[in-house]
Formats: sequence, C-alpha cells, structure tokens
Amino acid sequence: MVNQFRNPFRAFCYILRRVSKRGHAPGVVRKIGHTNQGGNYALKQVAPHTLLACGVADQAMIEDPQVLWDLRYNFLKADYGVGVDSAPSPDTGKAQKVNLCFEGGEQIRLRSDWQVEVLHVPGHSRGRLALYDRTHRAAFIGDAVHGRGCPKATGGMALPVTYYYVDVYLSTLRLLENLPIDALYTAHWPIMRGGEILDFIAESRLTVRTFDEVLLSSLQRNPSGLTMAQLIDAIGGAFSDWPKDTLIFAMFAIKGHMDRLEELGKVRLVGDHRPFRWIPA
Repeated sequence: MVNQFRNPFRAFCYILRRVSKRGHAPGVVRKIGHTNQGGNYALKQVAPHTLLACGVADQAMIEDPQVLWDLRYNFLKADYGVGVDSAPSPDTGKAQKVNLCFEGGEQIRLRSDWQVEVLHVPGHSRGRLALYDRTHRAAFIGDAVHGRGCPKATGGMALPVTYYYVDVYLSTLRLLENLPIDALYTAHWPIMRGGEILDFIAESRLTVRTFDEVLLSSLQRNPSGLTMAQLIDAIGGAFSDWPKDTLIFAMFAIKGHMDRLEELGKVRLVGDHRPFRWIPA
C-alpha cells in the first residue's frame, strides 16, 4: 500500500495512521530533522508533538510551498524561460512552520553516551543539512550527494542531478570522503556501505566534470550562444538515461555550472533580450 505514495512523508504519515489504529500513539515520534518540505502539515496532523527541523537558509521555502515554488522551481522563469507551473504541486502539502533551525556544527544528544553531529552541506540548497553519527560511523545525507541522477525504486533514472552550488557540492564530496563512514543513508538511493560509498562519491565527481565538459563544448560549437533550454537538451544528450519529461530539473545544476564558468572567465552571460543566453568568453 505504501508504494502508492510518491512523497515519502505522506507514506510515513500513512504508516503512523495505521499504527495509531492499532492502539499505539503516534506521538512517540518526537523529532525529525530534514530539509524537504512535502508532507510536513500532514505529519503534524498525525503526530502533533513531532518537532520539524531544517537548515536556517531553507526555512522560508520549507515552511511555505508557494515560496518554494517561486524561489526554487521558477527562479529562472522570467529571464531564462525555464520553469514549472506557477501553482505548487499537491505533493508539497499545506504550509507548515518548523520548530527548529540548524546552521551546522550543532550536536543532538540522543542518549548520554550517543549524539549526532549536524553538518551544513549546501550544494543542493543553501540550508541543506546532513547528520553524522560518529559512534556508529553512519552518515544521513538526504540528497546532499547525487551520483549521476536520482533513481527510481524499480530501477532506471527518475531525475537528473539537482545540485546548484558546484564548489560547495564538491567540498561536500571531500568532506564525506574524509569522514570515517561505514554506512551512508540517502533520500533516494539504497543504503551504501564500504566501497560503495567511495564509488558513489567518485560517480558524483565525474558527473560534475561531465557537466563542465558538455556545457563548454556545446558553446564552442555554437559561438552565437545557447539558452538554458538548449543547454538542457545538450546535457540530456550526454545523460541519455534521464527521462525526457524530467530533464527540466537539470536547470539547477546547469545554472550553477554556468555561474561558476562565468566567474572563471570561460563563458559570458548575454542579457540583451529574453531568454538570456551564454556565449564563449
């Protein structure tokens, strides 16, 4: 039954409702620290004592679906001509305030001899968080690292990578490489252990390098410039296993790479008319 839910928080709420019907109080859930928005309102209705937490920089988007839609999913729409429907998806649920915000560096005590560390890993969004359990050498990173794309539960790819801040994303990869981690828990990928973790990080770094190469070579072949939509098509050709109907979400990583390449003096943004385009520098 849970497989009917595309949103994991809705699935979790479904489980809590089933548990409560069997005579167990869902209020035993006290804290959930996360950096995604969907399902928060529904979760609070089922388990009102649950404490919702997120990164400080993401608070506005986490609490209000419309802000999330405007500031993340449609931030390129006016100037670059790429975005989604103006109204938030039903999967985002209703607006819901969070109880706690973290900046990274905090420690959450689970027991007198057991605590987890809050890590600030803002490659995907400015407030992205991860948790590190040094005692059990485990990291809970959500979607702070993306491999070569987000997989479906049934296999194959569901989404492109959606990181944005490229240099910070690369620093997150270095951070995880240097932490003693025996088990890596993510939002969309299977649990990874041992060498699988390093392979996942290496795949993520290779994806970053491929983006730079594809974007620069595409512009070199088109010196008059390319728009965001055209660059999405170019990236889609390099990652042919990404579904065509979700290619638009490559806009986050592409914009991040183009901002970085512009800072490095390799490309130039031309905004004389909309949609904006980039040309080789």
